[in-house]
Amino acid sequence: MDKEIIRAATSAARRYHRIDRVRAAVSGQMSRQEFDNTLLAMAAAEEIELTGGNTSGMSAGEIAGLLRDEQFGTWFVNFFYV
Repeated sequence: MDKEIIRAATSAARRYHRIDRVRAAVSGQMSRQEFDNTLLAMAAAEEIELTGGNTSGMSAGEIAGLLRDEQFGTWFVNFFYV
């Protein structure tokens, strides 16, 4: 069900989806942990690919909405369906 919530919040017309914007769109339906776990599960199942990106033009609030890779200390900014 969580995958369907994320899919419903993303436009098929766009290739890349910024994680903070999708997170904001589903925040009333999913907790932060549920969102993160769902994205990571979708990536592990090769349904999506998580990508980095330039965060220099983003506000602190936007960056806080991204997904952090704790192992490597990097931020995932976008994802796309594979």
